[in-house]
Amino acid sequence: MDKQTNTSDMLDLAVDYIKELKDQVEKLKHDQANCCCLGNKSCC
Repeated sequence: MDKQTNTSDMLDLAVDYIKELKDQVEKLKHDQANCCCLGNKSCC
């Protein structure tokens, strides 16, 4: 990253990163809801 990155660019990068994290959380929630592992009694 450039040493001269301005505040606006830094905020844009932070927003993009937060959006990526949100997408990962949503995927994990979906995967957990559809999990049929041994610990999930609702699948048995």
